[in-house]
Amino acid sequence: MNEDEKSEKLAHFQELTGIGDLDRCRSTLEHYNWNLEVAVESMLSVDEGEGAMASHPVPEPGLRQRRVVGSLQDITRTQVGRQPVHMVMPVQRHQPWSNWLADIVLLPFRFAFSTVWSIFRFLGALLFPVSQSAINSVGDVIQFISMFEEQYGDSHPQFFRGSYEDAVNAARRDVRFLLVYLHSRDHMHTEQFCREVVCSVGVTEYVNENMIFWGCDVNSNEGYRVSRIMREATYPFLALLCVQDSRMVIVERIEAGGMSVDDVMARLVGAVETNEPLLVAARSDRQQRTESVALREQQDKAYLESLRQDQEKERRQQEEQERIRQEERDQQRKQQQQQDMQEVSRLL
Repeated sequence: MNEDEKSEKLAHFQELTGIGDLDRCRSTLEHYNWNLEVAVESMLSVDEGEGAMASHPVPEPGLRQRRVVGSLQDITRTQVGRQPVHMVMPVQRHQPWSNWLADIVLLPFRFAFSTVWSIFRFLGALLFPVSQSAINSVGDVIQFISMFEEQYGDSHPQFFRGSYEDAVNAARRDVRFLLVYLHSRDHMHTEQFCREVVCSVGVTEYVNENMIFWGCDVNSNEGYRVSRIMREATYPFLALLCVQDSRMVIVERIEAGGMSVDDVMARLVGAVETNEPLLVAARSDRQQRTESVALREQQDKAYLESLRQDQEKERRQQEEQERIRQEERDQQRKQQQQQDMQEVSRLL
């Protein structure tokens, strides 16, 4: 593995774990023989043993600030490094008292489901371990898309056919929103959410027009890995990301169990309208940088062309001077030969 590949894996490791200490990241990857997924899993497993943090913690460099699963607090992930993914608190919106009452009633059931589900996944990972070398992130996503279309039809937002990292990089490159959907086929709200929300005409048109859409089943390796990054409490789960200060930031988290299509659309539209100015600014900044680079390239090209012409002119001058000197030498040689012949003639 060359240094470029190591640097790329090092940047991805910082992006997924939020660790700002470059030496620590490098030593961890070296310990796991530069296997990115094994190293990330090891760090996330260690993080699960950390205590819960306050809902408004004081940021510390290189540490992720996250909520405990089931607490229904917002996640804040602070990551340092190239192209990190950073989670910020979404804007709270007023809800009718009936929604608050329903949330309070359902809170114990959501917490119990999340806890039991996490235990089963942990036991499953212990009893049926999967070789990390066999993980195929893109394959998991393609399999999920095929399953989704087989069960719910093909009238849905266009899924991004690549890994989560590929989707993040595409959204960052194109300066677009990224909508992440984590699918749990065993959850009681999944069927209704997929048929009435994801496959609705309004959601399909809006998502296709405004964002990249990525999804995966949490029962797959890729979905489970992204689930551990998102730290969702229940399903169905949506997360909206966008570029802020050259970083991918989660700007809205929607735990959509029992939500109607209008509720989901209101949350998405509100988040897009709130953060669209940031994307506009990012696009403008990128355009300025692109134009600046293009201008420098044009200037460099003009300079090199001028330098080439000067060098060509100097070469021609040197060739002309050498030609003149050669003619002078040839003339002198002829004169010398004539003098020699005249001298020989007098001697004879």
